[in-house]
Amino acid sequence: MNLFNFISLVPCSRSSLVSVKWEKQTIHSSSLLNKKNLTLNTKIVHIKSNLDKVHNSYHLLLATESVYRFTEINKNKPNLFKQLINKYWQQSMFLSYSTPLSKKYLSYLAKKDTLVLKSQYKKNLIDFSKALLSGRIDSQVFLDSKNSISPYIQYIWKKGYNIELPQLWKKVWFNNEINKFFYNKQISLINMLKHNKFPVFIVVNGFNQMVIAEPGEELVASPSLIYNVYKWYSDHFLLKKYNNKMYEGWFFVNPYDAIEYKDYIRNEYIRSSQHNRLDIMPTSIDFYYRLNRQTTSNVHFRLLPDLLEVSKLVKLRSYRKDLIFHPKQKYGKSYFQGQPIYLIQPINNLPNKKNHTKTVNYFYRLPNDPLNKKYNPIFFNKDVALVAWANFRKQMPLMKLPKKPILMVYNLEDFLKDYEHDLDLQIHLHHEQFLLVPSKEVYKEISKNSEYFIKQNWLERLYNHCYPYLLTCTIWSKRAIWSLTSRQPPN
Repeated sequence: MNLFNFISLVPCSRSSLVSVKWEKQTIHSSSLLNKKNLTLNTKIVHIKSNLDKVHNSYHLLLATESVYRFTEINKNKPNLFKQLINKYWQQSMFLSYSTPLSKKYLSYLAKKDTLVLKSQYKKNLIDFSKALLSGRIDSQVFLDSKNSISPYIQYIWKKGYNIELPQLWKKVWFNNEINKFFYNKQISLINMLKHNKFPVFIVVNGFNQMVIAEPGEELVASPSLIYNVYKWYSDHFLLKKYNNKMYEGWFFVNPYDAIEYKDYIRNEYIRSSQHNRLDIMPTSIDFYYRLNRQTTSNVHFRLLPDLLEVSKLVKLRSYRKDLIFHPKQKYGKSYFQGQPIYLIQPINNLPNKKNHTKTVNYFYRLPNDPLNKKYNPIFFNKDVALVAWANFRKQMPLMKLPKKPILMVYNLEDFLKDYEHDLDLQIHLHHEQFLLVPSKEVYKEISKNSEYFIKQNWLERLYNHCYPYLLTCTIWSKRAIWSLTSRQPPN
């Protein structure tokens, strides 16, 4: 384990010519585990400076220096206090690139180790893996004298009761600042999204709770009590950014993608799906926006784009015809970032004989609107945008409008961010408010759900309202009977 902590072998960009002379030298090393001497054959390296070949010599120099440093550390008698610190408080480790020489040296040590040392080494690796999953290992990157990033990375492995002090007051202040920012920058956008009533779809269980995807390591590892306590402590009292182990809640633009995701869950988790009825529930996009913008410790809420629309936009060249892409949009032959949206751009035409150019901005008015407001439509489907433009041409017969509009392609996620910060809105919008227009598939799904809800009688509505409570009683009664009649948990 000491070798794992202290050997650091890295490549370097420099190069030189090296001549190696082999000499045998005995180095006595006292291991902390078995207290016995080891006889090692080291390499005395003589280096001659040359600008043509420098690469291999630097490897050998670092290897020799690392071996010497390791043996010097282990040469003294074991320190009981240091052993207790490393085992019960914290341990420092340095990791770097591996070289053929380091691999050869490690294989040499492995041959000399006894079965007790090998089992101890295996146990240390298991404990190290568990510490990585629990987040108790912090990394620190070093900077050299030239302020460039060093290839050495230091890891601090905190053990036992060595935990960070609570930062509750910082978290309270941080959340207040977030809520203030949330109110000042985004409350108007939330109200606008709520006014749109644009539907997105989620997968729910029989309790009308959203199904959250769990990280893979959570399913493989069986967390202990200490792990659960530390996780709760870090979530509530520490300010940490979770780069992995994220729970994910998915919102779907296309209802058929949500149905496919539901079927996948049923096939993977048969017993849970049978006990907890899975279903597709429509919700509003402002609900997604609120959850996505709120700061939670290890839960991310994401929007899955319309996969059919993305595939057409990426694969079909004819579908991309007469389209212009936003300068910040990331796309290619095999990828597209975010949920595609289409915005009809202004058109210059000649409405009369005086040859005065007039800019026509496309707009839409809601029927039965007493204020008669003009909205900027944002389309989620190209075909729907073309149909809307054809209807607009019929309403404006005196204007010389082309048959096809100029469509700009962007993604919804970046559009909302730009709207929050008032960035490049003159490119996107020409009126104060926008209107999200769904695809035909979404319209059909919402119409079907509305008809089903209207046809329900009062008895069916009462049953749907009481179903979560009935499901709770059913599940717990089955578990109680199973625990009394069987020694094994259900499969």
